[in-house]
Amino acid sequence: MKQLIKITLFFIFIQLNAYSVEFNILQFRYDESKTLLEFNYQFHNDSLEYKLNKDSTLFSKSEFNFIISSTGIESINNSWEYTYQKKQSDSSLVIFDKKFYTVFPGQYEYKFTINNGTKPIEVLTGKINVRDFNKNTVQISDILLAHQIENFDSTQHNILFKKNRLFAIPNVEHTISGLYPFLKYYFEVYNIDTTSINKLEIEYIVQTGDNRVVNSFRKKRGITGASFYDYGMIPVDTLKNGIYKILVNIYNNNKVIQSQVTKFYVLDPSRDFHISDKYVENLTFERSPFAIMLEERVRYEYETMRILLSEFEIEKYEMLNSLRAQQRALFTYWKERDPDTTTTVNELMTKFQERIEYASKYFSRGDIMPGWKTERGRILLKYGFPTNREIFRSKGNQKAAEEWQYDELYGGSYFFFVDRYGDNSFLLVHSTAPGEIKNFNWFQEFNPAIDNDGSPKYNSSRNNSR
Repeated sequence: MKQLIKITLFFIFIQLNAYSVEFNILQFRYDESKTLLEFNYQFHNDSLEYKLNKDSTLFSKSEFNFIISSTGIESINNSWEYTYQKKQSDSSLVIFDKKFYTVFPGQYEYKFTINNGTKPIEVLTGKINVRDFNKNTVQISDILLAHQIENFDSTQHNILFKKNRLFAIPNVEHTISGLYPFLKYYFEVYNIDTTSINKLEIEYIVQTGDNRVVNSFRKKRGITGASFYDYGMIPVDTLKNGIYKILVNIYNNNKVIQSQVTKFYVLDPSRDFHISDKYVENLTFERSPFAIMLEERVRYEYETMRILLSEFEIEKYEMLNSLRAQQRALFTYWKERDPDTTTTVNELMTKFQERIEYASKYFSRGDIMPGWKTERGRILLKYGFPTNREIFRSKGNQKAAEEWQYDELYGGSYFFFVDRYGDNSFLLVHSTAPGEIKNFNWFQEFNPAIDNDGSPKYNSSRNNSR
């Protein structure tokens, strides 16, 4: 009976997790007329819907359908099932799989449908421009980023992940992490005219999201045929968390003749990923509250913390196309900012939640707007509680106002709020902090209340001096 209760509780926990699949589509040359599409996808074993076998084991069956279509051009409609038997010894794992399709170059639309039984069917759609690798110029395939890349051994490796003479597990999310992070890459080069080219030079450039070069090197390549592949590892342990690009340039006689680029993300370099043939350990996240957050809660968490994110972090998050990836991004953001990893509490996240609770309690405008969305709430969430806060009640035709002072912010900063419409909205009308609204005539324009001695607390000369 105890065993049955234990399984039932685990089953409920799995149902709370959002089933999600991350995927990418990479393009390589297939033959003289067609292009090979590699459809790589992954999903977590504990995000599946499980059923109970008669022998008290758990199993899950997922149904997938992938359609590629274009008017006047061939269509592909591929359906398959993936059955996973959960063992008691299994921990939190990521399952990798891939499919192969050959199509003619052109513009296509795709639809990826996921059905895991009782959960709502998930449908992902998009467009893809299938490249033509058979032109009379040197061409580079898409760059495959990998979790693991090494010489293929038929006695150890799954042939599904064989690339020429290599074994490569795709890094579907393009996220680099771990104690010893490396950017592992693979690509192919085609259409080399061996009658005129006997040596090429390959340049590798790692750039930030805003195109600042952080690493670059070149290597020479002797030519023995019309095509070749290249692979390697680039250490990224010195890079900060953020969005990056790897750019590959092919040189002939010191002239760039072809280029290819792809984005990748450095995320939480303190966490170690263990990569095996088909699975990757990820227990820390799976045991966190973020792993069981429903879509509405995840949306709320992102909306409240968005004020803290950099442009790169916002771009990274808004590119995520699954609930699971969003859960992991939120978890990673707070984990990498935990000021004391020896405790079970993330002190910084706790302080941020206290700001939200305070704003919700004191700044909300009924059902119109929650407190953290108001002007005062935004400043509180972004900068924390002020060193000093002065409140001035309305008097006659003079409007209620507040002054917030931050002693440690940019050497001392002020924020001035006025209840412009008398509805407790308290709009930010002027601040001395960089990046915030500036209006040195705000006192005359909004006519705020003054203190008890009758002298203006805020005048234009004071504001102009800050």
